[in-house]
Amino acid sequence: MPATHFFKTNQPATRLIAQGLFWAFIVLAILMQLGWIDVVDHNQEWFLVYMLLLSALGMMGPFIIVNLIRPLRARITEQALGLMEMLAGAAMVASWIGAFGLYRDGFGYDTFVHFFASLCLVLIFGIALTVFPFFAKRVWLLLLLVVVLTLLGGLLNEMFEYAGDLLFTTMMYGEAGQPDDTLRDLIGNSVGAVIGVVVLYFVRERLNKYLG
Repeated sequence: MPATHFFKTNQPATRLIAQGLFWAFIVLAILMQLGWIDVVDHNQEWFLVYMLLLSALGMMGPFIIVNLIRPLRARITEQALGLMEMLAGAAMVASWIGAFGLYRDGFGYDTFVHFFASLCLVLIFGIALTVFPFFAKRVWLLLLLVVVLTLLGGLLNEMFEYAGDLLFTTMMYGEAGQPDDTLRDLIGNSVGAVIGVVVLYFVRERLNKYLG
């Protein structure tokens, strides 16, 4: 069963690491707000502060979703929940590493982040859905649903980036001067989703035994 609250002690290491990432985002937001951290080629630290706080909230995302959906809460274990939180954290850490210069170096780091985040998202959805007996004999339906949800998430992210750049002149377009950023992002999302479902297909039974 999931922890009764996000900060419960005596739980799997994956959940404790996720809590550590939560506090890391909070601390970084405070340090950036104080002006003690300078982000390369970025003149809007105020926006990054809000994004760090949003990332901290994102670390609680799997926990919040699991506890809001009663059938999922009744089936998923703390081990599974911790892995979902770690995957969410890994995707966000990869994104934040890029914020310190890699997005501007022009070798495709932004595309890699979209690929990696989509792969992580596929596994998160896969862990959440494989606990339902309905999908035990409907593997292809499971994989299709996971891909659709992941690509929808990627599309919503592109809309968020576009709205931020348009309304608040933020810098979420990835690599500077890249005219086809959205197209490359969506391609990265699609490749990550496809590879993710291939991985999920081959490890789902072993994953269920490990997380059960």
